[in-house]
Parts: sequence; C-alpha cells; structure tokens
Amino acid sequence: MVVGALVAVNATGEINDGAVQQALADGTYEHRPADAFARSESDEARSSTTIGVVATNARLDKAGCFRVARSGHSGMARALLPAHTDGDGDALVVGATGRVEADPGLVRLMAAVAVETAIRTVGSADGDRL
Repeated sequence: MVVGALVAVNATGEINDGAVQQALADGTYEHRPADAFARSESDEARSSTTIGVVATNARLDKAGCFRVARSGHSGMARALLPAHTDGDGDALVVGATGRVEADPGLVRLMAAVAVETAIRTVGSADGDRL
C-alpha cells in the first residue's frame, strides 16, 4: 500500500518543526501573523490557504476518502502553527485507485504523516517563514 501527498502551502501560520512549540512554551515566540486569528471579511485576511491532494492505491469508498482527508488535516495541524485559522482556506482531497485492500486506520495514519512531511518539505526548501 502506498499513500502520498502533494501540498501547496501559503498558510497564515508558519511551518512548525517543533521549535515553534518550544518558543511558545518558554515565552520567546515573537512571530504572530497579524491576521492569524482575525475574523475579517477582507480579501487580505482570506488570502492564505494550504491545499493538497492525498493519493493512495488503497481500496476506499467515498466515506473512507472523506475520513482519510480529515486525518490529513491532522498532518496540517502538526506541521503548521497556527493551523486552520479564520484567515486560511485549508482543504485536502483524496483519490484512491482501489488496487490494494488495506486497513483504513493505517491509511488514515499514513495520510496524516504524508501531509505533515509534505508541508515540512516545503518549509525546508523555502525557509521557515511563510
């Protein structure tokens, strides 16, 4: 079974490798995007998003694909801080070829890790700030 993710990242938050949590915990975190938690109707406040696709050769029905997409959002939450703000339009879709019988729970776990890894790979290529 194979699970992969391709993610385009333009998030309000920043890519998190664990250093962000440490900075928050010890009080040294200084970066806070102005619109990260703002509830605004302006185009600027809604200009950030992280979108992606998760693809697998596992056999999944429509409900299974939905559950895998939800699990992929766990990967977003681990890799972006903050994630899923009012300024973001985060979305994932899932495609499954159905060629391999697989444990749905394992597919979901692998999707979360694939999304997290894809986002952090973007961060390592472009720097830690978005």
